[in-house]
Amino acid sequence: MRMAVSPSLTRLVIYATGVFLLLIVMGAILARARLVSDFKAAAGEGAAGSTGYLVEGIKYGLAPSNPTQIDSVTFTLTPASGSQAPRQVMLSNDCGARWTKCTPLRGPGWTCPVQVPLRDLTSLRVVAAQ
Repeated sequence: MRMAVSPSLTRLVIYATGVFLLLIVMGAILARARLVSDFKAAAGEGAAGSTGYLVEGIKYGLAPSNPTQIDSVTFTLTPASGSQAPRQVMLSNDCGARWTKCTPLRGPGWTCPVQVPLRDLTSLRVVAAQ
């Protein structure tokens, strides 16, 4: 003996299953959004908040003996609200593989010695600490 299922009951089951799946997907999306918005790194690449510095006036110096070679990078660092002037500054021109210690100039300026062909300079990273 075969039981007949009414078409309205079939539609109700399909509708309820669809609503249930929609709620699961929405919950997952909201959970992911909450996770992303709770990330605490406020600046830079670190895992903690930073008051930060504004890097401006970036200039590079060419080697006198080979004008296709960069031998220095200079810039100014302006402390953000609540920050003090940095005591140590380092620069990387190869995505963080190697770091060069910079020396302070008069005022907020810094200079960093580098040896890189001009065509190979694709990024600059500055790290400043008090």
